[in-house]
Amino acid sequence: ANTLVFGGGGFGKTTLALDACHTPEIVKSFPDGMIWVTLGERPDLGKTLSDLYLAIAGEPPTATGVAAIAEAVAKRLEKHRCLVVVDDLWRSDDLVPFLALNGPRLLVTSRIRNLLDQFAPSDWAEIPVDEMDAGEATMLLGRGLALDIASRDLIARLGENLGYWPLLLQLANARLLEEHKRGRSVAESIERVSAVYGRKGVFGFDRRDSTARNTAVARSVEVGLTFADELA
Repeated sequence: ANTLVFGGGGFGKTTLALDACHTPEIVKSFPDGMIWVTLGERPDLGKTLSDLYLAIAGEPPTATGVAAIAEAVAKRLEKHRCLVVVDDLWRSDDLVPFLALNGPRLLVTSRIRNLLDQFAPSDWAEIPVDEMDAGEATMLLGRGLALDIASRDLIARLGENLGYWPLLLQLANARLLEEHKRGRSVAESIERVSAVYGRKGVFGFDRRDSTARNTAVARSVEVGLTFADELA
């Protein structure tokens, strides 16, 4: 079945799609390969489809216009068992050229929850990607670390302060692993990263405000640069 992964910006849709494309079971399911297309808010569909045709055929399309190039792409991929990933789709109309593909399966990521409403598809799986719950956040933050009861409490508090937002949790996990590699205990690593995040203003953002989330990410990156400077 075709699949739509939807959720707010920065919640890990693209990462989830990338992980799926590297899963052995998925790779085996598509012997003719995988194709990745990134659209964005204002895509140039003509250029995107032309580049796609070039990648498939090894030569630019002779057709012109979005509809004609899309038809040429569809003919090239007809009955091919491949996966076409359409990443960061903003408008349902931009999906139309890909719906005409006969053979490939689609994996679409989008911020728009009701993206498929106008098509009324019956064969699509829809996967929401949103903020994590406390348990999921603890698992992501603690990945690669041996957590005891005390450090679990500390890391749960850190996850709550980070708004259970996957991107921030991933960045924090990288910082925790780096601190632990430098000889600190797990608890000491969590306390140190939490303290620096607190001083840098990473905590306390409105998790539903995209600007606030982006600011928190920028400050988290600054923390990483601070740690890198200390190692220099």
